[in-house]
Amino acid sequence: MKVTVKLFGLLRNRFPDYGPESVMEVELACGATVKDILQKLGISDHEGGIVAVNGYSLMPDSALKEGMELCVFTYISGG
Repeated sequence: MKVTVKLFGLLRNRFPDYGPESVMEVELACGATVKDILQKLGISDHEGGIVAVNGYSLMPDSALKEGMELCVFTYISGG
């Protein structure tokens, strides 16, 4: 199945041709989860990886569906 991914923050730097208006299509096995897409993109647990669809964040074990448009953010911290 294919999903569309839009990256935000420092995650954009991982992909040289990725720009602010870019999106990427990612091929995944049927039944893939949020955790699977983060692993495929090489985003580790300590980097974050908040995945949202239509403004709602998904849990790591949430199942993905064909054609979903995912937004992936890094964790934000400050002090």
